[in-house]
Amino acid sequence: MEHIPSLPASHKGNTELLVWVDLFTGFVIAKASASRTAQTVAESYEEAVFRRFGASEAIRHDQGFMSDFFRVINRLMGQRQRATLAYRPQANGAAERMVQTITRAIKMYIADVEQRDWDEYAERLTYALNTAHDRTRDETPFFLVHGWDPRSTLEATLAVGNTSTRNVEARRWRLRIQRHYKIRKAVETRARRQNERATEHAISEGSQVWLYLDRVKPGYARKLAHMWHGPFRVAELVNTYAARLDTSDTPYQLFPIVHLSKLKPLRLTVLSDERFDFDEELLPEDSWEA
Repeated sequence: MEHIPSLPASHKGNTELLVWVDLFTGFVIAKASASRTAQTVAESYEEAVFRRFGASEAIRHDQGFMSDFFRVINRLMGQRQRATLAYRPQANGAAERMVQTITRAIKMYIADVEQRDWDEYAERLTYALNTAHDRTRDETPFFLVHGWDPRSTLEATLAVGNTSTRNVEARRWRLRIQRHYKIRKAVETRARRQNERATEHAISEGSQVWLYLDRVKPGYARKLAHMWHGPFRVAELVNTYAARLDTSDTPYQLFPIVHLSKLKPLRLTVLSDERFDFDEELLPEDSWEA
C-alpha cells in the first residue's frame, strides 16, 4: 500500500491517491481521497479492496500508516501489518514503482490547465495497467486474478463467434504454479546480483555514522544540497540490516531506526603528529637539516 500525496485539489475535492498492489499477481487498485487520515484510509480500503477480494493476508506499508485506528482495523480483519523501515523505499518496491507509473500516466492524460481533473483518469488507468502484459509473471495481472481475459472494445463490437470453453480451474492452477516459479526465480536473480555487489559494513554499536537523507528544504537546489547529515551515534544494532540512532541532543526529528544502506562510518581525521610519509632514519645525512 502506498499513496501519492499533495496533489492539486480536484473538482471533487480529492487531494490524495491511495494505491494498493498485489505482490503475487501485480494487480493494482487506486482510490482518490480527500485526506489521508487513518479513518479515511480504512474506509477507502474497505470500499476498494475488501468488498472485492475480502481481507488481505498481510499489508505492507510505510511508517505513515502506523496509527492505532489502523492497527485496530487490521486486528479485526485478521490481517498482518508490516511497516517498512524509515528511508527505505526498496522494502515496498512494487507499490513505489506503481506510484511512479501511475503518476507518469496521469500527466499524459490530464487536460485541465489547473490539473484538477487528475482523479477522473487515475482510477481508469488502473484497467490499462492490469490488462498489460507483465514481463516477470508472463501474463496480465487481470488474468491472474480472475482466470479469464476481459473483452476488449474490438471484441465487443465485432462478432467473433463462440470460442471453446476452457477448464478454468485447471488452467488457473497451472498458471498459478508457473507464476510462483517465475517470481521466485526473478527474486533469486535479483538477490544474487545484489549479494555480488554488496560489501560487509563496518558499523557497530557506539560508532559514529553519517545518515543519508534525500529530503531538501523548500527553496534549496537538490543538486547543490548536502545529503549526508550528522554525525550520529549508533545506539544499537537492531538486526543484521538495521540500526537505531541516538538522535537526542540533535536538531533532527526523524525515526531512529534506519537501514544500514543509509549509513556510512565517520572517518576521524588523523592528528598531525601522527602523519609520517617516510622514515627519517632511512634518509642520507645530507638530505635534511636538524
